[in-house]
Amino acid sequence: MRLDSIEASFPAALPTCFPIRLVQTPSRAGAVLKLIILLPASLALLTPFVLVGANLATNPAARAVIGEQPQTAVMLLIALAFWGVLLGWPVKRIAGAVARLRTISIFNGTVQVSDSDVFAEDKWREPVSAFAGVAHNVRSSLSGVRHELVLVHLDREKSVMLAMAPRFAQSDIDAMCRLLNVGEVPSKLLYGFSATSHSSVAQVPQADPMQAAA
Repeated sequence: MRLDSIEASFPAALPTCFPIRLVQTPSRAGAVLKLIILLPASLALLTPFVLVGANLATNPAARAVIGEQPQTAVMLLIALAFWGVLLGWPVKRIAGAVARLRTISIFNGTVQVSDSDVFAEDKWREPVSAFAGVAHNVRSSLSGVRHELVLVHLDREKSVMLAMAPRFAQSDIDAMCRLLNVGEVPSKLLYGFSATSHSSVAQVPQADPMQAAA
């Protein structure tokens, strides 16, 4: 799940101890609206294929025509494949987005993430040591401005949202860094890593393990 698609994170309070368990959901309003618009059109264009299939199943004469003119069957299959690419696949993706859910668990030095929807579930885990650090990101959208604390991974797809709020104080960022025993990194690292970015990560001081244990 992309970080910019996350609309809500529960619990909303900043994590203060282990285990950290978070449930995050994307904005569903846009997906529902797209589904309302796209689904009727998809079903309407699928109806002729259903009728043809029903006719072939019950009418021997229709099957005989297809047997005599196999190019007709090829054209029908091409048209059905075109429908699947143009409408079927987008409907499936949007329907999955309506029920999409991310669960995050951080415990014993490991980050575990599960992304699920009505069709599939994707799980992965990484040690906290594989992450670059905690970034304070400010994101602007049509609905306003929100502040985010993100555990940044070198693989952008594995960066994890830790908390969202109208604003975060520096003390909040420092507390999260101490809890996870990582340093603070620039938010620009969320948007791609370059050679300069790698060197900046290397220069970020790591939190003292004794302070984290305290």
